[in-house]
Amino acid sequence: DLGISLAERGYHVVIPLLSGHDGTIEVLAKTPAEAWLADVRRALAEVRELGPLPIVVGGLSFGGILALAAAAQLGGGVRAAFVLSIPLKLRSSFDDLTLRLLSYLPDSLLNMLP
Repeated sequence: DLGISLAERGYHVVIPLLSGHDGTIEVLAKTPAEAWLADVRRALAEVRELGPLPIVVGGLSFGGILALAAAAQLGGGVRAAFVLSIPLKLRSSFDDLTLRLLSYLPDSLLNMLP
């Protein structure tokens, strides 16, 4: 696990449990994606309470989109970001949310997308 590996190397790692991910698939299906962004914001607030540490955010799949959106909102508060297997196209029910989340990214990053 990447988080465990980083923690073993001395990094402070915070991995938020996203709303709806601790229950059944039915609970997850009813959880709005906006709640996930709020979960990421809370995790970043927790990290910021630790003091002036360099912050790196990352995520897998849709979590990568959430990490980038949160990083863009913090501006200079995030030193780096990484994403793994980020989706470029989601089911149509997520398209509006994806566009809203991507709207937080600077044009220089958006111009790199296909």
